[in-house]
This record gives sequence, structure tokens and C-alpha cells, in this order.
Amino acid sequence: MGEHVGAWQGLATITDRRDLAPGYFALDVHCPAIAAGAQPGGFAHILVEGRDLCLRRPISFFGVEGDIVTLVVGIHGAGTAWLAARQPGDSLDLLGPLGGRTLSLAAGASRVALVGGGVGIPPLRFLAARCVASAPQLVAFIGARSAERLLGAAEFAALGCQVVVSTDDGSAGFRGTVVSALDEYAEQTPVDQVIACGPTPMMRAAAEWAARRGLPCQVCLEARMACGVGACLSCVIETTAPGFRQYQRVCHEGPVFDGAEVVWERLSPLCSQPAG
Repeated sequence: MGEHVGAWQGLATITDRRDLAPGYFALDVHCPAIAAGAQPGGFAHILVEGRDLCLRRPISFFGVEGDIVTLVVGIHGAGTAWLAARQPGDSLDLLGPLGGRTLSLAAGASRVALVGGGVGIPPLRFLAARCVASAPQLVAFIGARSAERLLGAAEFAALGCQVVVSTDDGSAGFRGTVVSALDEYAEQTPVDQVIACGPTPMMRAAAEWAARRGLPCQVCLEARMACGVGACLSCVIETTAPGFRQYQRVCHEGPVFDGAEVVWERLSPLCSQPAG
């Protein structure tokens, strides 16, 4: 897994805002310092304003073009609703890029399954954009409750990825969960690695699916966090790593982890909810 260190904090200007699907929007932010170091799986910590909104919100990178960083946000509470009201020309107080381990492809893999949904799509899309010119073949498995809530299908296709869509209600693509779609696909076409990001039950299912087949699996965890830099210990998870590494911080040792090392049944509710 890739690693990066160093962070910048200051004001950055929004250059564009786009609605993507019900409850989801994208912000383009001019921020050369963060753009220079952003990596797939990393995130920016954004200061929000309002009554009782004292914590920054961690938002993953969707992509980087020159000095512009694109952030995709799902509206889950007062903080992300405040972000949804921002417009081009407004400033955001950003801290980043953050994250100790970022997404990477397994050596020797010829076909990698990118399994995602909701705000789990951005890190996967960013990884695909960075790896599009090289092997392996990337297959994007995109899940949502319904067709109108699907994110990223066109973007993955434009990058040359094979795209497999699934919806809970069957309104688009495979009817059922995204991991069920992966299972059906793999009956005919083997995959060599799984990278999952999205709702915690989906990531756990993907990690367990990969473990049963002896495949490497990375997961990109979400967490409510206070500092974002490893000092406050509010985003600690339990892993199977030995000794002092058993407990690790999502913001500092993660947010990317080996899916087989996460103790899923003991995951704190604070590490299984998107930023609100």
C-alpha cells in the first residue's frame, strides 16, 4: 500500500459545484498544495460552520487536474448539508492531504475488482485514473439502491474500465448487492485482487468474499474523526496485527487496510458511518 506524509492547512477557493445524484454533489477546489500530494484513498479535512459543528469533515479525493482537487460529498448530516450550500467563489478551510496508507494494485495482478458505492466511489475512480495506462485490467463494480443514485459509471467507462452495475431494486444492471454481482462475474472471469470502498457492510462482505478465495483485498474505511492527524485516537479500529499494532488509527495508519486484518465485528459505530 502506498504511503504519503505531510499536510497543508489554509483557505482554498471553490471553482465549480455540480449535483451528481440525489444527495451527492462534487466540488472543484483550487488548492495547489493539496493537489500536489493527493493520492487515491487520501482525504482532505474540511472545516464546516454552524451550531454545534465543531469537527472537520473528512472527504476523499475524487481526482486531481492540475491545481484543482475534486471532492465528492454525500449529504448525511448538518456538516455535509453546509458544504452542499457552498458555491463557486466561496472559500473552504482545508487540511490535507491526509492518510497514511493509500490504495495500490497488487504486484502481478492481471484483473482487479474495484467494488464501491456512494461516497466510496471517489477513491476508486481516482485510483483508476492514476492506473489507466498500465496493467492490470480494472473492473468497476458499482452498487446503489436504485438507478438514480448510481455514481461514477460513466467516469469509469471513460477511463477504459469494464463497468458492472448493480442496484438493490433492479432498476439498473444486476439486481442485488454489488458483492453478489462480483460473485456472479467471477464464476466466469477470475479476478486477482479486490479493492472495496463504500458502506461498511459492503466492504466487510467484499473482504470476506476475497478471503474465502485467498485473494488480496484492500478496504478504504470511513470514520468520524476529530483531528485527522493521529493525535486524538477517536478513529481507532481493532485489527489482527500483532502487538502494539493491533489497534490502528483510520486517519494515520489508514484509511486503507488489508481487509483480512480488520476485526469487523468489533468495528466501532464511529468507524462505520460517513461524515455527517
